[in-house]
Amino acid sequence: MAGEELFKTAPREVVDYFDRRPSKPSFRWDEVAPREHALQFTVARTAGFDVLDDIRAATRKAVVERIPFEQFRDELVPLLKSKGWWGERKVTDPRTGEIAKVQLGSLRRLDLIYDANIRTAEAAGDWARIQRVKEVLPYLEYLTSVSERKRPLHLSWVGTTLPVDDSWWATHYPPNGWRCKCRVRSRAEPREGASTTRPPSNARPWTNGTTGETRLVPAGIDPGWDHNPGRAREQLVS
Repeated sequence: MAGEELFKTAPREVVDYFDRRPSKPSFRWDEVAPREHALQFTVARTAGFDVLDDIRAATRKAVVERIPFEQFRDELVPLLKSKGWWGERKVTDPRTGEIAKVQLGSLRRLDLIYDANIRTAEAAGDWARIQRVKEVLPYLEYLTSVSERKRPLHLSWVGTTLPVDDSWWATHYPPNGWRCKCRVRSRAEPREGASTTRPPSNARPWTNGTTGETRLVPAGIDPGWDHNPGRAREQLVS
């Protein structure tokens, strides 16, 4: 029984990563720097509402106990509705003072919050374990997504096998976008026929709609996802 319960809970590295991220209310997701998303727990349009701690607690439970989205949703929705954080509402942007009609809570948004936090926490935990065994398994191989709809560029990276500490993994260690389900596998050496050449970045400019900052984002990666949550975890625990 103890073994079964252990299997049902997340590894300590996963929980540790989640717990070390401080909460930060925000109005727009892009007002928080992309890399800071890996270092902080933030949900857009929670500024001015007393809901971020509730969302964090529910998300932590989902991460630790590996509960399904349906349970996460059913436990959280009534609380968010009772606090007025649901549906479309006119709210004041704390940065500009402008009044805008925005979407607060919704089933789609909760699904994104759940998926993004589960995947990044698991990825950060996996990275910690990858680092521990890299002396005997010094390579990582990019694996195909289990999603029905696969991004063409992500498919082109499948089989790419590079050293664990290659700079490519600083930006391309999955997940590499919203709902990205790509994975990696540790290897002692590249398998026969594997690509051992770093794929081109083909970075394109992306302008932050809130700050006006323009920066380069690698092709195939959603803005805000061009970072390695595992490396962020290393910074949090250092």
